[in-house]
Amino acid sequence: MAPPIHLRLERAWTNDPAHPVARTVTTDGDRVVALDAARPAAAEVIDTGGYALPGFIDAHVHFIRGGLSLTQLDLASVRSRAEFEAAIADTHATLPDDAWLIARGWSQENWPGHALPDRRWLAAAGARPTVCYRMDEHAALVNDAVLARCDLTTPIKGGSIARDRDGEPTGLMIEAAAWHRVNPLVPRPSRADLAHALDAAETYALDRGITTVGSMEYRKDVEAAYLPRRTHLRLRHRITLLDRSWPLDPDVLRFARTLPIDDRLAVIGAKSFLDGTLGLRTAAMLASYADAPET
Repeated sequence: MAPPIHLRLERAWTNDPAHPVARTVTTDGDRVVALDAARPAAAEVIDTGGYALPGFIDAHVHFIRGGLSLTQLDLASVRSRAEFEAAIADTHATLPDDAWLIARGWSQENWPGHALPDRRWLAAAGARPTVCYRMDEHAALVNDAVLARCDLTTPIKGGSIARDRDGEPTGLMIEAAAWHRVNPLVPRPSRADLAHALDAAETYALDRGITTVGSMEYRKDVEAAYLPRRTHLRLRHRITLLDRSWPLDPDVLRFARTLPIDDRLAVIGAKSFLDGTLGLRTAAMLASYADAPET
């Protein structure tokens, strides 16, 4: 068993009203056991000279998707159509011929005019199937190569396919159209990909002081990524199972109840959807949106 650790710090904020600031912190295993106490005889001393805070808790993330996005095109910083198109072109040039181009993170609120993008913005990808998810994943922009594989005629409850004045699809698949028409077409990450995504996301979080996350995850990702690694997880994960159906699938609820709860991993609930998001003007409101009176 590893010896206790006695940290010497410039200052540690403890979040304890009775002892809000400390100069030394003693840990044993993964527990803080003393503040400003004498060094235990067997303890390893680490003189950091720095500052410490309790670990942060991010209560709502999509951890696996976030981990996958670390190796995919990130469009969160795009501020114009030109930047969007350049990012697509640059990424397209780096991919194998048979690979899909998957991107995440765009928002029309980030560029002048706030116009929603359309498939013309993806022209640089050519015939490569390309899917660009909005920052909230409640919409996906796809190119002609993906549209050709989609059912564009059957009405879909809870979603829509954006069309231009001539009735042609713009490439923007909204809500359930993205989830049920596009997502099933996208090649599923392998178990190795998911394991790497989970590990990369944990490293990213820990580097920023995040030690606990509340994550929205699909059952298949919990089974493929979390369960095989549950004894090696470095963060505390509190999982809410995502289910795009309504009412909730009873199998999802049964699965949640069968999983043992421990300090590192627990499934604490399930999530479904009754409406959309503010950014797409699809969230249910009592009155029309001020900038979208047709809603």
